[in-house]
This record gives sequence, C-alpha cells and structure tokens, in this order.
Amino acid sequence: DLAAINPDFVGWVSIADTIVDYPVMYSPSEPQRYLHRDFDTHHSVTGIPFLDARCDPASLTENKILYAHNMRSGQMFAQLISYLEPEFLKTHPTIGFDTLTRKGDYSVFAVLQINLANMDDPSMQCYRLFDTSEQQDVDALNAYTLEYAVIRTGEVQQYDHIISLSTCQHLGSID
Repeated sequence: DLAAINPDFVGWVSIADTIVDYPVMYSPSEPQRYLHRDFDTHHSVTGIPFLDARCDPASLTENKILYAHNMRSGQMFAQLISYLEPEFLKTHPTIGFDTLTRKGDYSVFAVLQINLANMDDPSMQCYRLFDTSEQQDVDALNAYTLEYAVIRTGEVQQYDHIISLSTCQHLGSID
C-alpha cells in the first residue's frame, strides 16, 4: 500500500524495542532526496531513511546501505550509537529490513565507528557495494571488519544477505 502512495518506497527498517521503525525510500535520480524530506516529500529536518542510490533494491546478494540522521531527539538512526555498547548488541542482535518482495531479519555481525575521510581511504570501504555472490567481496568485507570493527560478532559467508545502516556519530544540532 505504501508503494502505491509513494513509488520511492522500497522497504521498512526496524529494530525491536527501539524507535527505529521507519519506511525506507529510494530515489536514484536524486540520491539525497529524503535527507530532509518526509515520506510525502514535504520538508522535514529529520528526513527519512533512504537507500544508497548505487544499490540495487532487487539484488539479494549486494549490500544495501541505508542512511538516516542521528537526531538529538533520538529519532531516525540515533539508536545505532547504542550498538557501541556490548549490552545493547546482546539485547538487540537483529535488525529487520523488509522490502516489497522479501521479509528480512539481519544479524548484526559488525559495528563500525569511523571518521569520515576521502572515499579512497581504506577506512571508507564500508561504503563499497559488496556483493556476497563473489567470494573475493566476502573475503574483502571480512578483512575490512576484522581491521575496522569496534565490535565483531561473526563473519559474512558467500551468498549472505547484508545491509549496512549508516548515521553520523554526532547528534544533529536541530530537531
């Protein structure tokens, strides 16, 4: 029903017992369209979670990168910062991401805390579109998380379905 209202709707992201329970948008011709717009495309300081324009929403093996603000009010992806605490990860080990064609529960296998750098910097590999159908991508992703993850609970296997949720560490100044 939501896709009929707004064709940019591609899924729903949620983390049980948190405020993270939002539609996810995708607008590849205008990549950051939902950075400061709501589901109805009206101006919104909080924006709404959106899928990286480089991603293929239909692919099962390609990493899906979802972005949202870290709001002082706790809205959007502010709760992700809690994954830096092992106890939060223990009580919230999965993230739901349902698409128009598939229901998905994803186990958290790594938590990263990186400083923004040039996209060529090795630390920024988390924004690469890993494809788990390729063993070399799986190996590269596992090597990356081994080096850069603050918390690592496992390894990715070939053909795993993975998502990445991204937000800034610093709380938004407006909300």
